Amino acid sequence: MRTPIARVEQALADVAAGRSIVLIGGTADQDSYLLAAAEKSSTASIAFMVRHGSGLICAAVTGADADRLGLSPMSTLCSGSSSVDYLVSVDTADGSGTGISAIDRACTLRLLADPHSLPATFTRPGHVMPARAHPGGVLGKIGAAEAATDLTRLAGVMSAGAYTALVSVADETRMANPQEANDFAARHKLAWLFIDDVVAYRRATETAVRATFRHNGATTFGPYVARGFHSDVTGTDFVAYTVADVNGHDTAPQVVRHREDAADVGSLGLADSLATAMKSVARHGHGTVVVERYSERQSLSDNARHMAAVDADVAEIVRTIGYTTVELVEQGERASDAPVVTGLVQHGDQRGRVLGFPTANIELDNDGSAASSKFLADGVWAARCELDDGRTVSAAVSIGRRSTFYGNAGRRLLEAHLLDFTGDLYDRELTVRLVGWIRSQTAFGSKEELIAALNNDVQQARKMLVH
Repeated sequence: MRTPIARVEQALADVAAGRSIVLIGGTADQDSYLLAAAEKSSTASIAFMVRHGSGLICAAVTGADADRLGLSPMSTLCSGSSSVDYLVSVDTADGSGTGISAIDRACTLRLLADPHSLPATFTRPGHVMPARAHPGGVLGKIGAAEAATDLTRLAGVMSAGAYTALVSVADETRMANPQEANDFAARHKLAWLFIDDVVAYRRATETAVRATFRHNGATTFGPYVARGFHSDVTGTDFVAYTVADVNGHDTAPQVVRHREDAADVGSLGLADSLATAMKSVARHGHGTVVVERYSERQSLSDNARHMAAVDADVAEIVRTIGYTTVELVEQGERASDAPVVTGLVQHGDQRGRVLGFPTANIELDNDGSAASSKFLADGVWAARCELDDGRTVSAAVSIGRRSTFYGNAGRRLLEAHLLDFTGDLYDRELTVRLVGWIRSQTAFGSKEELIAALNNDVQQARKMLVH
């Protein structure tokens, strides 16, 4: 089974070689795309995009290139954080045709990626639609344009990508859902990846958290080293208190996470909780307490995607300290902050039971507007499930549309596999408290790959929920 990192590495190799790839969208953008390096555009590759895509060929460009080429916004009105920043469409000024043919559009795309092109190189309006990517790429905004500029840059070619939305083969009046996109990639022998894979790859391979200070001190629990960190991705400040040294122990270091809230600021609450955390690490023998500092914007960005980004910040801090394997403890945890869903367990199609992973299913709203699922990112989570009889059971939870079985227009479900539980939960109320992100939704090539992934999900959930 390919990991997100392996999928990105294969995609980068193909983009560098001039091949097209399939990019599968996420929660913010559920469309899937054919994508290639703009500088490698050929008549054949653009004809392939036109045949299988929406017909609208876009060119993802950086802000610097958009300014250099005089590409002005299509509109000054851009509503919503997920809106695409389209620019006025262009054609090449030296083209012999009308600009709409595959040969003309391929030429326009190559010139958009050419560092020697000028504003006068293009006529406006035209038949290629530039899109200005967020300067932070997918770490700043989840979108096809951002993924295209990131992937081309990482592939070592000019940071400009050609892309088009993939049309469903089964119903040409709609766009392809994730499963159809995966099938399309297999049928045409194209590499595919999720847009969240690009996020994971960048967080694993790039430095987004920088050190701000270092201080040595001592407490009744022993000496410690305090390190300050700031994330350029989430804007979050951290302080990491390391007790004892990194090396020379038989057990994995303990990492305790603490998240400040407004009540902690200027009070003794943080000091008390920090002392408790450091005592836990000292008792363990070695480790670090990572404190996520409170800020006013924290309450404005308390959603699942932001929490996952902060998780990546903490993982980078842990790597910076020098840990490779840790025992993670969530303190003051997000038990009160964690996304929570409460609903009645519905009868499903029993596919989970057939695979050996029976689930309790709760149907979520489809438009994401209800409070129960407003901030829930699609993916696999570790969670604690509170039963209506007062019991709490650990679980591995999947959130998303069952594209494999229902298609893109199908139901959005929360499917909870309760660990070490037997019993009938149908028509009973279940409260699911999400604790930690495990992975994004993934399409699998076989039942065996799916079962292997589910087994790994269960193992990861057990590790996260051990405390």
